[in-house]
Amino acid sequence: MTDEYFKSVPEPIPFENDGTDLKGYILKPQGYEENRKYPALLYIHGGPKGLYAPVYMP
Repeated sequence: MTDEYFKSVPEPIPFENDGTDLKGYILKPQGYEENRKYPALLYIHGGPKGLYAPVYMP
C-alpha cells in the first residue's frame, strides 16, 4: 500500500446496555471535523462464532 491511501485508525467506543459492558469502534472519515454531521454505517458481527476486531471487514 502506498501513501496515496487514507487509513483511519479505529477508536474504541465502550458502552453499556442492560448491565452488560459492550465495545464498539468508530472509524472517522478523511478530513473529519468535530462539529459536522456524517453518515454512518453500523456493522454488527455475526454472533459468538463471527469474527470481530478493530478493523473494517466488509
